[in-house]
Amino acid sequence: MPWPGASLTAMMALAETEDDGFIYFPDGNASVARLLLARLVPEAFPGDPDVSGIVTARARYDLLDRPGAPVAVRLGATVFDVRHAGPAGRSREVEVRYRRDGADHRVRAGHVIMACWTSVTSYVLRDLPPEQAAAMRYGVKVPLVYARAAVRDWTAFAAARVSRVDTPTLYWNGFHLPPATRLGDYTSPRDPELPGVVQLMKTPNHPGLPMKEQYQAGREHLSAVSFATLERELRTAMVRALGPYGFDPGRDIAAITVNRWAHGYTYEYTSLDDAEVLGRPEAERPAALARRPLGRVTIAGSDAAPSPTPTPPSTRPTAP
Repeated sequence: MPWPGASLTAMMALAETEDDGFIYFPDGNASVARLLLARLVPEAFPGDPDVSGIVTARARYDLLDRPGAPVAVRLGATVFDVRHAGPAGRSREVEVRYRRDGADHRVRAGHVIMACWTSVTSYVLRDLPPEQAAAMRYGVKVPLVYARAAVRDWTAFAAARVSRVDTPTLYWNGFHLPPATRLGDYTSPRDPELPGVVQLMKTPNHPGLPMKEQYQAGREHLSAVSFATLERELRTAMVRALGPYGFDPGRDIAAITVNRWAHGYTYEYTSLDDAEVLGRPEAERPAALARRPLGRVTIAGSDAAPSPTPTPPSTRPTAP
């Protein structure tokens, strides 16, 4: 995988990202969401941007939610109650209640897709059978913390001839430069003298405990650890690896952002903690039971299959 600065390491002999068959968005999944939105509400993205233009495209937020439009995207609306307007197997409508701007609202729909964390769905979708609700709560999300450090240049990476550093004995798992990207009008910096962004990640846990208990301990850690600690450990990791190559955190780091993701990646079955579940037929495992459609409601999202198993094709509601 080509990274800025990696071309300085001759033995890696990496190709340009434009030719490796992959697309790297500098803002991660945000560009994917923007591409979907551009198809749902084309008026909100003038010029019909494609993959090469979505990074720099400007959105018209005032056009996302218009009366009479085929698709309306209502930002700032938190859904807290979804139920069929009658028995799930015979109802022709689904009632959705949400809160926005301090007030409760209610709408009705012919079909609903619940594309959120299934554990949350188990509380919001009110007419779920108890066994399906229990299956939705089986998987526990993996806690994560991501950080980014804006650096005034990345000459220390170039001098060290590395683009990624793993730090298994330190607080952070490691740090790296993002992939080199060229998409339309956007080009990531290739010159080490130019500013760049360094990405860091940590998966907080408690070795020795069962997996779900480790995740709980990780969430407790994320709620208690201070930003000062996260920043100090970030600086420590980078200076220990890159200090000999001229890196000075006080001089070279311009800004730091930290995102604590208490409920991050979807649950993964393992033979150590889920032996009984893995002994069942796939159709009887919690993820399969959780994603079953209920009347006019379809269950979607990353929890439809345990990570890293590919998410199965969506199942359509059984109601006509």
